[in-house]
Amino acid sequence: MQPLGGSWITHSQRRGLALIVLAMLAALSMAAAATAQAAPNVAVAWGANNEGQLGDGSTVGPEDCRGSSISEEHTACSTFPVAVSGLTGVTAIAGGGGTSTASGHSLALLENGTVAAWGENGGGQLGNGTTTSSDLPASVCAVGETAPCVNHLEGVKAISAAGGHSMALLASGAVVEWGEVSTGGESRVPVEVSGLSGVTAIAAGGEFSLAVVTGGKVMAWGNVGGGKLGDGTETGSTVPVPVCAVGASSGCLEDGPYLEGATAVAASAVHSLALLSNGTIAAWGRNFEGELGDGTETASDVPVAVSGLSGVTAISAGGRGGNGGQPFSLALVSNGTVEAWGTNEEGELGDGTFMGPETCSALKTGCAKVPTPVSGLSGVTAITAHGKHSLALLKGGSVMTWGGNEFGTLGIGTSNGPEVCFFGGSEGGCSTKPVAALTHGAMLGLGAGDADSYAFGPPPPPPTNLPELGRCRKLTTKTGAYGGTSNVCLRLSKTHTGYFEWMPGPGSNRTFKETLSSPKLETAGKKKFSCTLMFVKGEYTGAKTETVTSVVLEGCEEAFHHQNCSSGPSSGTNLESAPGTEFEGELGFIVGGEKPQVGWDLKPKSPASSFFSFTCGPTSTSSEVLTLEGSVIGRALPIDKMVSGFGLRYGQSGGVQLPERFEGGVKDTLLLKTALPGPPPSESSEQIGVKTEGSVEDGEELEIKAKV
Repeated sequence: MQPLGGSWITHSQRRGLALIVLAMLAALSMAAAATAQAAPNVAVAWGANNEGQLGDGSTVGPEDCRGSSISEEHTACSTFPVAVSGLTGVTAIAGGGGTSTASGHSLALLENGTVAAWGENGGGQLGNGTTTSSDLPASVCAVGETAPCVNHLEGVKAISAAGGHSMALLASGAVVEWGEVSTGGESRVPVEVSGLSGVTAIAAGGEFSLAVVTGGKVMAWGNVGGGKLGDGTETGSTVPVPVCAVGASSGCLEDGPYLEGATAVAASAVHSLALLSNGTIAAWGRNFEGELGDGTETASDVPVAVSGLSGVTAISAGGRGGNGGQPFSLALVSNGTVEAWGTNEEGELGDGTFMGPETCSALKTGCAKVPTPVSGLSGVTAITAHGKHSLALLKGGSVMTWGGNEFGTLGIGTSNGPEVCFFGGSEGGCSTKPVAALTHGAMLGLGAGDADSYAFGPPPPPPTNLPELGRCRKLTTKTGAYGGTSNVCLRLSKTHTGYFEWMPGPGSNRTFKETLSSPKLETAGKKKFSCTLMFVKGEYTGAKTETVTSVVLEGCEEAFHHQNCSSGPSSGTNLESAPGTEFEGELGFIVGGEKPQVGWDLKPKSPASSFFSFTCGPTSTSSEVLTLEGSVIGRALPIDKMVSGFGLRYGQSGGVQLPERFEGGVKDTLLLKTALPGPPPSESSEQIGVKTEGSVEDGEELEIKAKV
């Protein structure tokens, strides 16, 4: 075990190998299906969290991300799924935009027909009678209520959100809105949209709304011009008006013809889509970046036919809500593939590029003016898009994502990649092809906001006793669980074959010693410290536990001023844990990924509360004292195959430690506390990350069993 580390660490052959028994996915799917019948659906969220839009009771992390624009501030975020607190029975989820590129709000429809909302609330978009943002889900009020609401909205069949605007379709066929409502003004509680009945589907746009009524006619309303209502005019309407038929001329408002046969609608801030019963799509609104999909860049205030598509079963429209930037469209085809068109500045098309296949002249950016296949996707059952990213749900419940990733919206454990796309003279993390999100298991539905992603499904099965540390014992019979040439327990050499059984826990030689090179520490505020070597001693105390008895970092300095750092007058330039201080390590599964990830959680053992304290520069009574506190989780690698090596990796992004959570909720937060002598004394703290690499020598051939 390595208490504070980064990168890869290769152990000697004396320590042995990291054994991972590959997951039996079929068994997990059966367990998840059984869970789905036994427990109501829960929700998870990832992405930006500065307004509490993750719904986990926090607005401060666990990570720190930044948008693609150089001017954008660092934003609290999570690059992996966190549980939305207190939600059960989720049947649909939706996200809206916000007043900034990293803010927004979220809605969840529950199986009892009520709606919960959380996140930004400056325009009353949470519908709880206030304009106070919330980092926890709260029930949406009933029509006509005032805070504190006694009655709450009921009988809801569908929800939608965009910008600071929320809406719901009721079982009666009526539609209600709240927040910055399309009829004009703001409302802190739902209000019914007049003149609508028999509604079967809804969609919220930036400053307008759409509804499909019985018979497939589409109605639109909103305080917005530019032909976004599709009624043949360039003006807005505070009452619902019918959308014109495909190809109708201006002036259809009174006499038609009107669009008919619609089964679903979708909208961004600047354009709209309607799915027709024959499997084709109509589109209208702005078209600077090919978002209408008709092969042109010409805006249209009446619907046009999206080129070359048939057999479409679902649609979605993406783009930034606040300024209407980067609009694009998605279509799910009956064969399980996905088509995309519109902007492609940050890989929104998922075709493997961010520059094409075309360039739209209006904004001189990469785009597609007609539908283009999203690369490598098949077996898709649901899609959603918002902001600059998209999500696809696959058969079996796994989630794929692509597009912009500046706020961790792809759910892949980082906001810096896997690629870098250039936008507006700056750059940001993105993926131009679908990647597997950290959400895994039997997910049933998706949602997306401007800078957030959501999924819901049955809760994960309860954690098992695994992972465990143990040894392999060679058997003289052929009854061992591991044997042959490909399924060996330890692969120390080509001749190391036979039959083995796995035994939990360490053997008689439980101690270990590590020598690590070039440890580096960096805080979220960019304080940096570097050392030359790190030494760790400890012992394994069980199948899931260890105790570290000594941590020493040698040759340490504060990087900016090149000042020597020391934990005491006699320690030279070393940072040392106090004599007698011990640290507890626990083995567990790290949240996220298609494959299991295993790591160690290390923290000071009571009564100790820190790893060590130190000062940098000349020692005096006025020197600030720095103390490293909290805990750290690091990955044991590799964990997906048996190879000759054992590794631990600790990563950090912007000074924030990664990964952050174990299954079951254990979370690490490594802090650097700064104390300035008084009077009055002052203290501050910020998150810090640590990187190092090295090797370990001990007398055990140990391995980790992660799945059975």
